[in-house]
Amino acid sequence: ASCHAQGGFVDMEGQLTTGTKPLNVFARVGSGLMVQAGMDEENEALGPIWGEQFVLARNLPEADAHWDSAEPAWVGRASMSRAHRFLTTRDLSWWWFNVLVFGMHSLGQLHVAVEKLEAMKAAALCWAAVMSDWPDSSEKIGLYVHVYGHASVNSLHLHIVDLTATGPTYRKLAHKNLHIDSVLAVLRDELRRASSAPPQPAVMVSAADATQPPTNPAAVSAGAVAGVLGNGIGERSAADAQRQTPPLMQPRTTGADTVSSAAVATAAVANVAVANASGGSVRCVSLAGSTSAAGSTSAAGSVAGGSVAEAGGGHAGGCVCGLADAGAATSADGNGALQLPPLSHAALAS
Repeated sequence: ASCHAQGGFVDMEGQLTTGTKPLNVFARVGSGLMVQAGMDEENEALGPIWGEQFVLARNLPEADAHWDSAEPAWVGRASMSRAHRFLTTRDLSWWWFNVLVFGMHSLGQLHVAVEKLEAMKAAALCWAAVMSDWPDSSEKIGLYVHVYGHASVNSLHLHIVDLTATGPTYRKLAHKNLHIDSVLAVLRDELRRASSAPPQPAVMVSAADATQPPTNPAAVSAGAVAGVLGNGIGERSAADAQRQTPPLMQPRTTGADTVSSAAVATAAVANVAVANASGGSVRCVSLAGSTSAAGSTSAAGSVAGGSVAEAGGGHAGGCVCGLADAGAATSADGNGALQLPPLSHAALAS
């Protein structure tokens, strides 16, 4: 089906397109249509659980090679550090294209959005912990997203940056680098507010509207993404919003799309089993700010045993991360990255 009206980035099924016109490189990587040379071993290090949900990607070879270049032609284009990777999602549903729209559809999707970002954080830090050429401390690794308007690709990708060897591009792009903890702080605050707010009165619709069948999923998708992707399509009417939400817009609750606390714990155990089976050692970190969908402390901390002490170097083929509940930082992190207070989606867009 034609997706011309949506700028070509979203198809009529609500999925990010994976063609070349327009080119959405991370959607292509996430779909498996684009496989980068030399990334097999690094992706294997994600382990069996994280690997089902996410894919690692790297910059162009010349961008990596010029990470420390001060030449104007490379500042802003080169990699941000000596070691710079991207973590993207295999789920190509349009609502994951950028953190700006996370949770804006429904409370259920907000729950899923928080858990998805927690999973991305865990996957990125666990992966870095088992890579011998990456820092052995999570404090030396930057995890950043670029909010829509500052992002050059319309597909979710987490920048994983070695903070021990940053280059001119890192400083050039500091205003774009939004730390994942700041995004989680905003979304968790919205989740708390939404969960504690009294029920809102339903939007009144006419009897004729109430008897109409659900709005065509493609039309809903087009209207929902219109304001974000700038394609000029009108917003949904109140009547459309009141009708039954089509399956396209409903966050899935099974499979790789939803990462529950139990799934995080399962991933930890599974990845440790892989590491042990391969004879590798496990180096890991503890993560802050993980909560279950119900708002309680994640069970993964107790199941996975909190954090695993460093057991030596070497590639382990997987990792275990325990998650401990802690407050998210709201001040500058000292690395030039913006740390936003838990306000709202408006804060993310500012």
